[in-house]
Amino acid sequence: MARALRSGRPKAAKQIFVIQVTPAVRIARTDPHNWAVQKRVVVKEEEQWSAAGYYSNLDDALEALARKLLQSKLADQDRVALLDMAAAVREATEAIVEELQRVKFAAMKVG
Repeated sequence: MARALRSGRPKAAKQIFVIQVTPAVRIARTDPHNWAVQKRVVVKEEEQWSAAGYYSNLDDALEALARKLLQSKLADQDRVALLDMAAAVREATEAIVEELQRVKFAAMKVG
């Protein structure tokens, strides 16, 4: 039986949970088993998110993000200052804690 050909465009992965670190960098939970550090790219005037790495847990993704930001591989045209990176990681951590508390509270209301 012939299989249908997929279009040349990859299917966008459904984002379960997204932590916007900077306008150009985010961490996304792409499925129950993977976290991705993603960078914003513009292709033919269309904004897309490209995975810079996949990780099995959030701690590893945050560590890799910090390492990559320090190396400025994911930075915009200008280099990310260390204080800006520290603030971004702090904000991301706060966003994670707030979201986890919200989810836990919602689960308690349902249960």
